[in-house]
Amino acid sequence: MLLSDLLGAPVVEGSRQIGHVLDVRFVLDGAPGPLLATPRMLGVIVGARRRLGFLGYEREDMHAPALLARVLRRRVREAHLVDVADVVEFADGRVVVREGHRRWATTLAE
Repeated sequence: MLLSDLLGAPVVEGSRQIGHVLDVRFVLDGAPGPLLATPRMLGVIVGARRRLGFLGYEREDMHAPALLARVLRRRVREAHLVDVADVVEFADGRVVVREGHRRWATTLAE
């Protein structure tokens, strides 16, 4: 599966659609080897609207231009991170999450 297959995909909890995949969060495990440390998928960022991702600006250490930050800050309030452990399957062009999954906050630097 390609990352582009996930972006914009509907996210379903039980029989209810809860949003769309806006972004995918990865972490690097271990010390860098000859090339890079091994990336591991941490989870998917789910939002109500599917048009605009966060362009990486939702991370605390990234600073967006003031106007862009204001627009994205509103979007971040309605979005949440779903841990990959709570993802049941990626199938049929949609992401199915476990019912009662924990909603992790995604932040935007001031």
